[in-house]
Amino acid sequence: MSMMAIPAIETTVNWTIWILSLCACAVIAKTYHIKAQYSGVTNVLFENRNILTSPYFFHMAFEIILWNIQTPPILIFWKPFFRLINYFIFLRLYSIVIYLNNAVYVYRTFCRAMAAISDLPLSTSFLIRTSMVYHKTRVGLSVIFLMWLTVGFMYAKAETVAVSDGLWFSFQTLATLGYGDFTPITVGGRAVAFIAWLFSFFIMAYLIVVGQMILKDTDYNMQLLSYCHDLTHQLHTRSAWTIQVAWALRKAQKQRAANPGRRAELKVLLLSWKLTHVIAALRRTRQSLNANQKSFRETQVNPLTGLSAYQYNQFVYETHAAARRLQRVKDVDRVYLTLRDRDIVASSLTRKDIEEMIIPTGSNYLEEESALQAANELLFGSGSGGGGIVQTVAATGLSAEEVEMWKKKVQTLEDKITLLGETIDALSAIAVTHPPSMSHSQV
Repeated sequence: MSMMAIPAIETTVNWTIWILSLCACAVIAKTYHIKAQYSGVTNVLFENRNILTSPYFFHMAFEIILWNIQTPPILIFWKPFFRLINYFIFLRLYSIVIYLNNAVYVYRTFCRAMAAISDLPLSTSFLIRTSMVYHKTRVGLSVIFLMWLTVGFMYAKAETVAVSDGLWFSFQTLATLGYGDFTPITVGGRAVAFIAWLFSFFIMAYLIVVGQMILKDTDYNMQLLSYCHDLTHQLHTRSAWTIQVAWALRKAQKQRAANPGRRAELKVLLLSWKLTHVIAALRRTRQSLNANQKSFRETQVNPLTGLSAYQYNQFVYETHAAARRLQRVKDVDRVYLTLRDRDIVASSLTRKDIEEMIIPTGSNYLEEESALQAANELLFGSGSGGGGIVQTVAATGLSAEEVEMWKKKVQTLEDKITLLGETIDALSAIAVTHPPSMSHSQV
Protein backbone atom coordinates (compact mmCIF):
# COMPACT_ATOMS: atom_id res chain seq x y z
CA MET A 1 0.00 0.00 0.00
CA SER A 2 2.82 2.38 0.80
CA MET A 3 4.44 1.80 -2.61
CA MET A 4 1.13 2.52 -4.34
CA ALA A 5 0.61 5.67 -2.29
CA ILE A 6 3.91 7.25 -3.42
CA PRO A 7 2.83 7.88 -7.07
CA ALA A 8 -0.51 9.26 -5.86
CA ILE A 9 1.23 11.69 -3.51
CA GLU A 10 3.62 12.74 -6.28
CA THR A 11 0.71 13.40 -8.65
CA THR A 12 -1.10 15.46 -6.01
CA VAL A 13 2.02 17.52 -5.38
CA ASN A 14 2.49 18.15 -9.10
CA TRP A 15 -1.14 19.28 -9.50
CA THR A 16 -0.82 21.59 -6.49
CA ILE A 17 2.40 23.13 -7.80
CA TRP A 18 0.83 23.57 -11.24
CA ILE A 19 -2.25 25.37 -9.87
CA LEU A 20 -0.14 27.66 -7.69
CA SER A 21 2.12 28.40 -10.67
CA LEU A 22 -0.88 29.43 -12.79
CA CYS A 23 -2.05 31.75 -10.01
CA ALA A 24 1.43 33.27 -9.79
CA CYS A 25 1.49 33.79 -13.57
CA ALA A 26 -1.87 35.58 -13.40
CA VAL A 27 -0.59 37.86 -10.63
CA ILE A 28 2.60 38.61 -12.58
CA ALA A 29 0.66 39.41 -15.78
CA LYS A 30 -1.73 41.73 -13.92
CA THR A 31 1.18 43.47 -12.16
CA TYR A 32 2.98 44.16 -15.42
CA HIS A 33 -0.27 45.28 -17.06
CA ILE A 34 -0.79 47.89 -14.32
CA LYS A 35 2.86 48.93 -14.56
CA ALA A 36 2.54 49.43 -18.33
CA GLN A 37 -0.54 51.63 -17.81
CA TYR A 38 0.75 53.93 -15.08
CA SER A 39 4.55 53.63 -14.92
CA GLY A 40 7.10 54.75 -17.47
CA VAL A 41 6.85 55.15 -21.21
CA THR A 42 5.64 52.17 -23.22
CA ASN A 43 5.95 53.11 -26.88
CA VAL A 44 5.69 56.68 -28.12
CA LEU A 45 5.21 55.40 -31.68
CA PHE A 46 1.94 53.63 -30.80
CA GLU A 47 -1.11 55.55 -29.63
CA ASN A 48 -2.32 53.18 -26.92
CA ARG A 49 -0.61 51.68 -23.88
CA ASN A 50 -0.11 47.94 -24.19
CA ILE A 51 2.00 45.40 -22.35
CA LEU A 52 3.31 44.16 -25.71
CA THR A 53 4.92 47.56 -26.35
CA SER A 54 6.15 48.01 -22.80
CA PRO A 55 9.90 47.74 -22.07
CA TYR A 56 8.96 45.30 -19.29
CA PHE A 57 7.43 42.77 -21.69
CA PHE A 58 10.49 40.51 -21.78
CA HIS A 59 10.77 40.69 -17.99
CA MET A 60 7.17 39.47 -17.72
CA ALA A 61 7.74 36.68 -20.25
CA PHE A 62 10.89 35.58 -18.40
CA GLU A 63 9.08 35.43 -15.07
CA ILE A 64 6.15 33.49 -16.52
CA ILE A 65 8.54 30.95 -18.04
CA LEU A 66 10.29 30.53 -14.69
CA TRP A 67 6.99 29.92 -12.93
CA ASN A 68 6.05 27.23 -15.49
CA ILE A 69 9.22 25.15 -15.18
CA GLN A 70 7.95 22.01 -13.45
CA THR A 71 6.95 18.42 -14.08
CA PRO A 72 3.58 18.24 -15.89
CA PRO A 73 0.81 16.69 -13.76
CA ILE A 74 0.02 14.17 -16.52
CA LEU A 75 2.94 12.28 -18.10
CA ILE A 76 2.53 10.28 -21.31
CA PHE A 77 6.08 9.93 -22.67
CA TRP A 78 9.64 10.69 -21.53
CA LYS A 79 8.66 10.28 -17.90
CA PRO A 80 12.25 10.21 -16.51
CA PHE A 81 13.11 13.43 -18.31
CA PHE A 82 9.98 15.36 -17.28
CA ARG A 83 10.30 14.23 -13.67
CA LEU A 84 13.75 15.76 -13.68
CA ILE A 85 12.31 19.21 -14.40
CA ASN A 86 11.10 19.52 -10.82
CA TYR A 87 14.72 19.97 -9.77
CA PHE A 88 14.71 23.36 -11.53
CA ILE A 89 11.98 24.80 -9.33
CA PHE A 90 14.76 26.34 -7.26
CA LEU A 91 15.10 28.95 -10.06
CA ARG A 92 12.03 30.62 -8.60
CA LEU A 93 14.20 31.67 -5.69
CA TYR A 94 15.11 34.73 -7.76
CA SER A 95 12.42 36.45 -5.69
CA ILE A 96 14.77 36.16 -2.70
CA VAL A 97 17.40 38.10 -4.67
CA ILE A 98 14.82 40.80 -5.40
CA TYR A 99 13.79 41.00 -1.74
CA LEU A 100 17.47 41.20 -0.79
CA ASN A 101 18.02 44.04 -3.26
CA ASN A 102 14.98 45.89 -1.90
CA ALA A 103 16.16 45.43 1.68
CA VAL A 104 19.72 46.56 0.94
CA TYR A 105 19.01 49.48 -1.42
CA VAL A 106 15.43 50.25 -2.46
CA TYR A 107 13.78 50.60 0.97
CA ARG A 108 16.57 52.82 2.34
CA THR A 109 16.04 56.57 2.02
CA PHE A 110 19.75 57.35 1.85
CA CYS A 111 20.35 54.88 -1.00
CA ARG A 112 17.40 56.24 -2.96
CA ALA A 113 18.67 59.79 -2.51
CA MET A 114 22.18 58.84 -3.64
CA ALA A 115 20.74 56.97 -6.63
CA ALA A 116 18.73 60.04 -7.63
CA ILE A 117 21.79 62.28 -7.35
CA SER A 118 24.11 59.95 -9.28
CA ASP A 119 21.41 58.84 -11.79
CA LEU A 120 22.17 55.18 -11.05
CA PRO A 121 19.21 52.75 -10.85
CA LEU A 122 19.16 50.49 -7.79
CA SER A 123 18.17 47.44 -9.82
CA THR A 124 18.71 43.75 -9.21
CA SER A 125 21.38 43.69 -11.90
CA PHE A 126 23.21 46.44 -9.96
CA LEU A 127 23.29 44.20 -6.88
CA ILE A 128 24.53 41.23 -8.92
CA ARG A 129 27.18 43.24 -10.77
CA THR A 130 28.59 44.85 -7.65
CA SER A 131 28.62 41.52 -5.82
CA MET A 132 30.47 39.78 -8.67
CA VAL A 133 33.02 42.60 -8.94
CA TYR A 134 33.68 43.60 -5.33
CA HIS A 135 33.05 40.20 -3.72
CA LYS A 136 34.57 37.93 -6.36
CA THR A 137 35.88 35.26 -4.00
CA ARG A 138 32.75 34.92 -1.87
CA VAL A 139 30.27 34.98 -4.75
CA GLY A 140 32.39 32.72 -6.96
CA LEU A 141 32.86 30.04 -4.31
CA SER A 142 29.17 30.14 -3.33
CA VAL A 143 27.96 29.75 -6.92
CA ILE A 144 30.40 26.93 -7.69
CA PHE A 145 29.44 25.10 -4.49
CA LEU A 146 25.72 25.37 -5.27
CA MET A 147 26.29 24.17 -8.84
CA TRP A 148 28.29 21.20 -7.57
CA LEU A 149 25.54 20.18 -5.13
CA THR A 150 22.75 20.72 -7.67
CA VAL A 151 24.35 18.61 -10.39
CA GLY A 152 25.34 15.91 -7.90
CA PHE A 153 21.85 15.45 -6.44
CA MET A 154 20.21 15.62 -9.87
CA TYR A 155 22.53 12.96 -11.27
CA ALA A 156 22.01 10.71 -8.24
CA LYS A 157 18.24 10.98 -8.69
CA ALA A 158 18.27 10.45 -12.45
CA GLU A 159 20.70 7.50 -12.53
CA THR A 160 19.59 5.98 -9.18
CA VAL A 161 23.09 5.95 -7.71
CA ALA A 162 24.50 6.98 -4.36
CA VAL A 163 24.76 10.69 -3.56
CA SER A 164 28.53 10.38 -3.17
CA ASP A 165 28.80 8.96 -6.69
CA GLY A 166 26.61 11.80 -7.98
CA LEU A 167 28.84 14.40 -6.34
CA TRP A 168 31.93 12.72 -7.82
CA PHE A 169 30.37 12.83 -11.29
CA SER A 170 29.48 16.49 -10.73
CA PHE A 171 33.10 17.28 -9.83
CA GLN A 172 34.43 15.52 -12.94
CA THR A 173 32.01 17.29 -15.28
CA LEU A 174 32.34 20.78 -13.82
CA ALA A 175 36.13 20.47 -13.80
CA THR A 176 36.03 19.24 -17.46
CA LEU A 177 38.06 16.15 -16.50
CA GLY A 178 35.84 13.23 -17.51
CA TYR A 179 37.59 10.16 -16.08
CA GLY A 180 34.95 7.86 -17.54
CA ASP A 181 34.19 5.80 -14.44
CA PHE A 182 30.62 7.21 -14.41
CA THR A 183 28.68 7.52 -17.66
CA PRO A 184 25.01 8.60 -17.88
CA ILE A 185 22.73 5.99 -19.42
CA THR A 186 19.17 7.29 -18.95
CA VAL A 187 17.67 10.31 -20.68
CA GLY A 188 17.53 12.20 -17.39
CA GLY A 189 21.19 11.46 -16.65
CA ARG A 190 22.25 12.74 -20.05
CA ALA A 191 20.18 15.88 -19.51
CA VAL A 192 22.00 16.40 -16.20
CA ALA A 193 25.33 15.97 -17.99
CA PHE A 194 24.30 18.63 -20.51
CA ILE A 195 23.33 21.02 -17.70
CA ALA A 196 26.66 20.38 -15.98
CA TRP A 197 28.42 21.18 -19.25
CA LEU A 198 26.62 24.55 -19.37
CA PHE A 199 27.55 25.23 -15.74
CA SER A 200 31.21 24.51 -16.51
CA PHE A 201 31.09 27.07 -19.32
CA PHE A 202 29.72 29.65 -16.88
CA ILE A 203 32.50 28.94 -14.40
CA MET A 204 35.18 29.22 -17.08
CA ALA A 205 33.71 32.47 -18.40
CA TYR A 206 33.62 34.01 -14.92
CA LEU A 207 37.22 33.03 -14.23
CA ILE A 208 38.28 34.51 -17.58
CA VAL A 209 36.54 37.80 -16.75
CA VAL A 210 38.28 37.95 -13.38
CA GLY A 211 41.61 37.23 -15.07
CA GLN A 212 40.95 39.92 -17.67
CA MET A 213 40.80 42.51 -14.91
CA ILE A 214 44.47 41.89 -14.11
CA LEU A 215 45.73 42.06 -17.69
CA LYS A 216 48.48 44.47 -18.57
CA ASP A 217 47.47 47.89 -19.84
CA THR A 218 48.86 47.27 -23.33
CA ASP A 219 46.94 44.00 -23.70
CA TYR A 220 43.79 45.61 -22.40
CA ASN A 221 44.07 48.57 -24.79
CA MET A 222 44.68 46.28 -27.76
CA GLN A 223 41.60 44.22 -26.95
CA LEU A 224 39.55 47.35 -26.37
CA LEU A 225 40.68 48.86 -29.68
CA SER A 226 39.51 45.78 -31.57
CA TYR A 227 36.18 45.85 -29.75
CA CYS A 228 35.66 49.54 -30.58
CA HIS A 229 36.35 48.75 -34.24
CA ASP A 230 33.58 46.12 -34.20
CA LEU A 231 31.22 48.50 -32.43
CA THR A 232 31.79 51.13 -35.13
CA HIS A 233 30.69 48.74 -37.87
CA GLN A 234 27.76 47.62 -35.73
CA LEU A 235 26.74 51.25 -35.21
CA HIS A 236 26.58 51.85 -38.98
CA THR A 237 24.53 48.70 -39.53
CA ARG A 238 22.00 49.48 -36.81
CA SER A 239 21.68 53.08 -38.00
CA ALA A 240 20.71 51.87 -41.48
CA TRP A 241 18.34 49.32 -39.94
CA THR A 242 16.65 52.05 -37.90
CA ILE A 243 16.06 54.15 -41.02
CA GLN A 244 14.56 51.19 -42.88
CA VAL A 245 12.18 50.23 -40.06
CA ALA A 246 11.14 53.88 -39.57
CA TRP A 247 10.33 54.16 -43.28
CA ALA A 248 8.30 50.93 -43.15
CA LEU A 249 6.37 52.23 -40.11
CA ARG A 250 5.62 55.52 -41.86
CA LYS A 251 4.36 53.64 -44.91
CA ALA A 252 2.18 51.38 -42.74
CA GLN A 253 0.67 54.40 -40.97
CA LYS A 254 -0.30 55.92 -44.33
CA GLN A 255 -1.87 52.63 -45.42
CA ARG A 256 -3.82 52.41 -42.16
CA ALA A 257 -5.15 55.93 -42.69
CA ALA A 258 -6.28 54.98 -46.21
CA ASN A 259 -7.62 51.50 -45.38
CA PRO A 260 -8.32 51.17 -41.64
CA GLY A 261 -8.75 47.72 -40.17
CA ARG A 262 -7.47 45.22 -37.63
CA ARG A 263 -4.77 43.97 -39.97
CA ALA A 264 -3.40 47.46 -40.57
CA GLU A 265 -3.58 48.21 -36.83
CA LEU A 266 -1.65 45.03 -36.02
CA LYS A 267 0.99 45.88 -38.62
CA VAL A 268 1.50 49.35 -37.13
CA LEU A 269 1.72 47.83 -33.63
CA LEU A 270 4.37 45.30 -34.65
CA LEU A 271 6.43 47.83 -36.61
CA SER A 272 6.31 50.35 -33.76
CA TRP A 273 7.42 47.65 -31.33
CA LYS A 274 10.25 46.67 -33.67
CA LEU A 275 11.36 50.28 -34.23
CA THR A 276 11.42 50.95 -30.49
CA HIS A 277 13.74 48.01 -29.83
CA VAL A 278 15.93 48.87 -32.84
CA ILE A 279 16.35 52.43 -31.53
CA ALA A 280 17.14 51.06 -28.07
CA ALA A 281 19.77 48.73 -29.55
CA LEU A 282 21.28 51.63 -31.51
CA ARG A 283 21.43 53.73 -28.36
CA ARG A 284 23.08 50.93 -26.38
CA THR A 285 25.68 50.49 -29.14
CA ARG A 286 26.48 54.20 -29.15
CA GLN A 287 26.74 54.31 -25.36
CA SER A 288 28.98 51.24 -25.35
CA LEU A 289 31.24 52.78 -27.98
CA ASN A 290 31.55 56.05 -26.03
CA ALA A 291 32.18 54.23 -22.75
CA ASN A 292 34.89 52.01 -24.26
CA GLN A 293 36.60 54.96 -25.93
CA LYS A 294 36.91 56.63 -22.53
CA SER A 295 38.20 53.50 -20.77
CA PHE A 296 41.61 53.23 -22.42
CA ARG A 297 44.27 52.73 -19.78
CA GLU A 298 47.31 54.97 -19.69
CA THR A 299 50.60 53.46 -18.61
CA GLN A 300 52.06 56.63 -17.04
CA VAL A 301 50.43 57.66 -13.76
CA ASN A 302 51.56 60.53 -11.57
CA PRO A 303 52.59 59.03 -8.20
CA LEU A 304 51.58 62.20 -6.34
CA THR A 305 48.03 62.58 -7.69
CA GLY A 306 47.38 58.96 -8.70
CA LEU A 307 45.99 60.23 -12.02
CA SER A 308 47.16 59.81 -15.57
CA ALA A 309 47.83 62.78 -17.81
CA TYR A 310 44.44 62.46 -19.48
CA GLN A 311 42.61 62.14 -16.17
CA TYR A 312 44.49 65.12 -14.71
CA ASN A 313 43.72 67.32 -17.74
CA GLN A 314 40.07 66.29 -17.58
CA PHE A 315 39.95 67.13 -13.86
CA VAL A 316 41.55 70.55 -14.46
CA TYR A 317 39.12 71.28 -17.30
CA GLU A 318 36.08 70.38 -15.20
CA THR A 319 37.39 72.47 -12.29
CA HIS A 320 37.94 75.51 -14.52
CA ALA A 321 34.48 75.09 -16.06
CA ALA A 322 32.88 74.96 -12.61
CA ALA A 323 34.83 78.06 -11.54
CA ARG A 324 33.69 79.95 -14.64
CA ARG A 325 30.06 79.03 -14.01
CA LEU A 326 30.34 80.16 -10.40
CA GLN A 327 31.96 83.44 -11.45
CA ARG A 328 29.14 84.12 -13.94
CA VAL A 329 26.57 83.59 -11.20
CA LYS A 330 28.42 86.00 -8.91
CA ASP A 331 28.67 88.61 -11.67
CA VAL A 332 24.96 88.40 -12.39
CA ASP A 333 24.13 88.73 -8.69
CA ARG A 334 26.41 91.75 -8.35
CA VAL A 335 24.82 93.55 -11.32
CA TYR A 336 21.34 92.69 -10.05
CA LEU A 337 22.06 94.09 -6.58
CA THR A 338 23.53 97.24 -8.12
CA LEU A 339 20.57 97.95 -10.44
CA ARG A 340 17.87 96.99 -7.96
CA ASP A 341 15.66 99.90 -6.79
CA ARG A 342 17.27 102.21 -9.36
CA ASP A 343 15.50 103.87 -12.27
CA ILE A 344 18.08 102.84 -14.90
CA VAL A 345 17.40 101.29 -18.29
CA ALA A 346 19.70 98.32 -18.86
CA SER A 347 20.14 99.18 -22.56
CA SER A 348 21.61 102.57 -21.64
CA LEU A 349 24.54 101.03 -19.77
CA THR A 350 27.95 101.02 -21.40
CA ARG A 351 30.64 98.39 -21.10
CA LYS A 352 32.55 100.61 -18.68
CA ASP A 353 29.49 100.95 -16.43
CA ILE A 354 29.06 97.16 -16.28
CA GLU A 355 32.77 96.67 -15.55
CA GLU A 356 32.47 99.22 -12.75
CA MET A 357 29.56 97.27 -11.29
CA ILE A 358 31.33 93.92 -11.48
CA ILE A 359 34.83 95.16 -10.54
CA PRO A 360 34.57 98.41 -8.54
CA THR A 361 37.49 100.81 -8.70
CA GLY A 362 40.12 100.12 -6.07
CA SER A 363 38.55 96.81 -5.03
CA ASN A 364 40.50 93.67 -4.21
CA TYR A 365 39.23 90.18 -5.04
CA LEU A 366 40.65 88.67 -1.88
CA GLU A 367 39.04 91.28 0.35
CA GLU A 368 35.72 90.83 -1.43
CA GLU A 369 35.85 87.06 -1.09
CA SER A 370 36.54 87.33 2.64
CA ALA A 371 33.70 89.82 3.00
CA LEU A 372 31.30 87.51 1.13
CA GLN A 373 32.38 84.59 3.31
CA ALA A 374 31.72 86.65 6.42
CA ALA A 375 28.29 87.54 5.06
CA ASN A 376 27.51 83.86 4.50
CA GLU A 377 28.56 83.03 8.05
CA LEU A 378 26.30 85.79 9.31
CA LEU A 379 23.33 84.54 7.26
CA PHE A 380 23.72 80.97 8.53
CA GLY A 381 24.04 82.04 12.16
CA SER A 382 27.82 81.65 12.56
CA GLY A 383 28.58 85.34 13.12
CA SER A 384 28.42 86.99 16.52
CA GLY A 385 28.59 90.54 17.77
CA GLY A 386 27.19 93.80 16.44
CA GLY A 387 30.57 94.94 15.13
CA GLY A 388 30.73 91.95 12.80
CA ILE A 389 27.31 92.79 11.40
CA VAL A 390 28.30 96.37 10.72
CA GLN A 391 31.58 95.35 9.03
CA THR A 392 29.88 92.66 6.94
CA VAL A 393 27.07 94.98 5.85
CA ALA A 394 29.58 97.64 4.93
CA ALA A 395 31.73 95.19 2.96
CA THR A 396 28.89 93.57 0.99
CA GLY A 397 26.86 96.72 0.41
CA LEU A 398 23.72 95.19 1.99
CA SER A 399 21.50 97.02 4.40
CA ALA A 400 20.40 95.60 7.73
CA GLU A 401 16.86 95.09 6.39
CA GLU A 402 18.18 93.06 3.45
CA VAL A 403 20.30 90.90 5.74
CA GLU A 404 17.29 90.25 7.96
CA MET A 405 15.17 89.37 4.92
CA TRP A 406 17.74 86.84 3.71
CA LYS A 407 17.99 85.31 7.18
CA LYS A 408 14.21 84.78 7.21
CA LYS A 409 14.31 83.15 3.75
CA VAL A 410 17.09 80.79 4.83
CA GLN A 411 15.18 79.87 7.98
CA THR A 412 12.02 79.19 5.96
CA LEU A 413 13.98 76.97 3.57
CA GLU A 414 15.49 75.02 6.45
CA ASP A 415 12.03 74.46 7.94
CA LYS A 416 10.71 73.15 4.61
CA ILE A 417 13.68 70.79 4.25
CA THR A 418 13.12 69.46 7.77
CA LEU A 419 9.41 68.91 7.07
CA LEU A 420 10.23 67.16 3.78
CA GLY A 421 12.69 64.83 5.53
CA GLU A 422 10.12 63.93 8.19
CA THR A 423 7.52 63.22 5.47
CA ILE A 424 9.91 60.93 3.57
CA ASP A 425 10.77 59.02 6.75
CA ALA A 426 7.09 58.61 7.57
CA LEU A 427 6.29 57.32 4.09
CA SER A 428 9.19 54.85 4.16
CA ALA A 429 8.09 53.60 7.56
CA ILE A 430 4.52 52.82 6.49
CA ALA A 431 5.39 51.60 2.96
CA VAL A 432 3.76 48.27 2.14
CA THR A 433 5.81 45.26 1.11
CA HIS A 434 5.56 44.54 -2.60
CA PRO A 435 5.16 41.00 -4.00
CA PRO A 436 8.35 39.28 -5.20
CA SER A 437 8.28 40.31 -8.84
CA MET A 438 10.90 41.75 -11.15
CA SER A 439 8.36 44.40 -12.10
CA HIS A 440 9.40 46.19 -8.89
CA SER A 441 13.10 45.91 -9.66
CA GLN A 442 14.46 47.14 -12.96
CA VAL A 443 16.85 44.65 -14.56
